[in-house]
Amino acid sequence: MMFSTRSFTFLFLGTLYHLTAHTQPMWPLIGPDFPPPQNLSSSKTFQSAVSNLTQLLQQAISVGNTSYRPFDSANSSYSIEIFSACESAPLFTTHFTSPAVAKYRDGVKNVDSNTVFRIGSLTKLITVYTFLIETGDARFNDPVANYVPELQQAAQSLNSTDSLDNVAWDEITIGELASHMADIGRDWEGLGTIGGILFPVNNPSALGLPPLNASEEAVCTGAPRCTRAQFFEGFTKRHPVYASSTAPIYSNAAFQILGYALENITGVKLTTSVNNGLVALLKLTASSWTVPTSNFSGIIPDGSSWGFDAGDETP
Repeated sequence: MMFSTRSFTFLFLGTLYHLTAHTQPMWPLIGPDFPPPQNLSSSKTFQSAVSNLTQLLQQAISVGNTSYRPFDSANSSYSIEIFSACESAPLFTTHFTSPAVAKYRDGVKNVDSNTVFRIGSLTKLITVYTFLIETGDARFNDPVANYVPELQQAAQSLNSTDSLDNVAWDEITIGELASHMADIGRDWEGLGTIGGILFPVNNPSALGLPPLNASEEAVCTGAPRCTRAQFFEGFTKRHPVYASSTAPIYSNAAFQILGYALENITGVKLTTSVNNGLVALLKLTASSWTVPTSNFSGIIPDGSSWGFDAGDETP
């Protein structure tokens, strides 16, 4: 039996319709399964959980151990507050000041609700929140190269010669960067490099590592010691870890690039967007995107990275 091209197309589409019509959805819609709970402060169940949490924290401090892992109460301080969007007062508040704080050269001597802690990768959430506030999620399926000229250039120059050994920047989307699904490298230089900011080693060969030729050495050791041009010059030469959206790969550099993309979309520096969209509106008066000018409200262990300016890697 012979088919014309048109009749074969109809037959094929009809087969697809039959298959899709009888296919059940595999995943539910993303979102909360239940409405937010009301009046938690008067809930006996919640109060019981608070009581259990309080006992566990007291045990961790007095014994120095929990069922999860040891707790160094001699050197670790914390401040915990639990809030509900439905109530004005905190549902739970507790603070602990370790004995070591008394010996710190700078910062507060007693931890309370106003103490400032330096956070690490929580800035990734702040970057994504700011992106959503400024532009929504309409661009999440757009290639990031549309908004970062250096990546557009890399896609045109590098991928034309070898699409397997280079990151397909013209295919990686904004949403993949924001969800650790771009499958690109973790960092460029500095954060994870021996001899970099966090692992300063004057002579890596003394650790048994082979010496590097001049052409193999990094041109800089991480922000703020790397310019934007140096970052892209080096990072666009990194090989992909996987093809995008294949597996979750943790990447700091992805959020640095996400910050560049947002700045290009809005025409506003990311620092300004964070301050206007989050810090000012939520009245986060003790929060700052850059290093605070005053250290008096912070808890600052000696030798900590409190005063380190991460530059373009802050996102």
